[in-house]
Amino acid sequence: MINKHILIIAALNILIGAFIYLKKPKKQTHIAFGLLFLSLSLWLTSLLILVNSKTHGSALLWGRLTFTVGMLVPTSLLHFISGFPNRILKPPKLLVIYTPGLLAIILTLTPLVIKDVKMQTWGLEPVIGPGYFLIVLFVLSYLIFTVWGIVTRFRHAQREEKLQLIYIMMGFSVFILHILITNLVLPVLGFKNIYLWGPWATVEMGAILGYAMVRYRLLDIEIVIKRTSLYLLLVAIITGLYTFILMLPHKFIGPPGSPGSIGLMIAAAILIAITVQPLRDWLDAVTDRLFFQKKYDYYQVMEKVAHELNTVINLPDALNVVARPLINDMHLKSVGFYLREKAGEAHYICRKKAGPDSELLPEYAEEENPVVNYLVENKGILEAGEFRHRFGHLYSGDKILDPQKAKIQEALDTTFQAGLLVPLLLKQNLMGFAVLGEKRSGDQFTQRDLALLDLMAGQMVITLENIKMYEQMLNNERLTIIGTMSAGIAHEIRNPLASIKAFVQMLPMKYDKPAFRKRFDEIIPSEIDRISGITENLLAFSKPSPLKLEQVFIRNVVDRVVMLLSSQLRKNQIEIVRMLDNIPVIQADTQQITQVFLNLILNAIQASNNGGKIKVMTEAREKNRQIPDGSNSHIMVSVTDEGEGIKKINMSNIFQPFFTTKTEGTGLGL
Repeated sequence: MINKHILIIAALNILIGAFIYLKKPKKQTHIAFGLLFLSLSLWLTSLLILVNSKTHGSALLWGRLTFTVGMLVPTSLLHFISGFPNRILKPPKLLVIYTPGLLAIILTLTPLVIKDVKMQTWGLEPVIGPGYFLIVLFVLSYLIFTVWGIVTRFRHAQREEKLQLIYIMMGFSVFILHILITNLVLPVLGFKNIYLWGPWATVEMGAILGYAMVRYRLLDIEIVIKRTSLYLLLVAIITGLYTFILMLPHKFIGPPGSPGSIGLMIAAAILIAITVQPLRDWLDAVTDRLFFQKKYDYYQVMEKVAHELNTVINLPDALNVVARPLINDMHLKSVGFYLREKAGEAHYICRKKAGPDSELLPEYAEEENPVVNYLVENKGILEAGEFRHRFGHLYSGDKILDPQKAKIQEALDTTFQAGLLVPLLLKQNLMGFAVLGEKRSGDQFTQRDLALLDLMAGQMVITLENIKMYEQMLNNERLTIIGTMSAGIAHEIRNPLASIKAFVQMLPMKYDKPAFRKRFDEIIPSEIDRISGITENLLAFSKPSPLKLEQVFIRNVVDRVVMLLSSQLRKNQIEIVRMLDNIPVIQADTQQITQVFLNLILNAIQASNNGGKIKVMTEAREKNRQIPDGSNSHIMVSVTDEGEGIKKINMSNIFQPFFTTKTEGTGLGL
């Protein structure tokens, strides 16, 4: 049984080593890690052959080779730590690391380490030589240097690298402690065959490093290990359950082949078939929580965001839709959205901040910011932890090795304090970017997170373009209405101008007459105020402004709209009836509520026949229970015309943008 376990462990080690090496075969860290697992595999293989040796000569040879191959483990381990995460070790330093290891390998091949082996009834017993203690000293020294390298690196590491180093330290500590006890300490104290349990140290280290690789994306490995562990666990559970069931018939029902045992086996097979998928789903959920700290449903979040973005028609709502799941589901410390206001501008303005640390985000980012330049050039997500991992340490003492990348790292850490930046690209042009802070849990962003953010960014770009088009259409609609009113407004201005002109022409002749001066003082100011009111109303309507809530009298709003449309009313011989009760003041945006009534009454004019009537009625009602606005009453305003009305088939579409039954217009009025 032990032989089989050693063979399986050796095979897994060589597969892991080969996979890591082939990922990035030119990186020293990958080379060292691959060499570490290759040496572990060779050590386990030689140990397996040693255990199965039948002759004295074979046992002695493989006993020495086991120690020889074992010398590669601490050597490659120190190489890995010295180069982690991205340091390039120069040949002199590599020579310093590997020369003692080479000497140790040569020493283990001589009788100075293993003089002989004794074939005992309980197994093999090595007879150690004087050089054995030198080998112990070599291994202990390299392990101490390895631990010291981890501790030193940890003191200067930042964020994600610290998390990676914690798990590396934990994995190697378990490995070192296990090997020291089973292969060095206990054999000297006289424990027999205890070294056979040494290979399990690689399993323990692999499990801990695998967790670090998955959760913190160490050395770019993620889903492979997670899925492998899931299916191995599932197979183990099913195998154990089926074996247990097979043992039951012999003990309680009868020997294999009896009717009772066959029926139980069939029932067991059906039970396993039914429970495999639920068990797999449960294990999948457990591994997700363990490895990815899963706190949100990836597909559900994406579906919800996509649906809500399709319904918003303004920028603040769109940014809120995207920010909400990032703060509530992904649990980020901060979120900021930076957008270029106009093409050609040299900076990006922060249009939305969210999260407990969002106030630390700057109000704008210049186009020349190194982070912005990086996004423009690379057109992909910039993750702070991955950036450090890819480019390693940018400083050597007081010397900056790569000034440009050092500026990027400084901007990520100090200016934005970002976990990652997500570009918003439209046809490969950077229209803005999202700055995401770190997770409140301290976890690193997983591939699942990055995939979700990439999809959300694409959906957001489409929405922003649609909003821009929608706003442009609204402006066109407003200009169309202004054009419709222009003739009437010109007529309204012409009348008071005619009165003013007449009085001015008579001024030299009748100035001495008191009655004329009195009439002049009454008419001229009122006509000027009338012109001023018309132009102010027109300008207020034509120039969009931010939402501004204030106290508004609906009567005044309706009167203003009727004045603006008076020319159209006379032209179409339409009488407007105002039944405006003494209703209370409301809170509203004067410009926007004016536009509402302007659209409604203009639509009523267009729908009415010549000579018809339009009624504008207001009514104060008691508070409606379905409108819990906190006030004591609400106001109902109705605009009624004598046109043919809206067809029932169109009623459900009247508030849909771009829907209209008129030959002209955009359908954006309502």
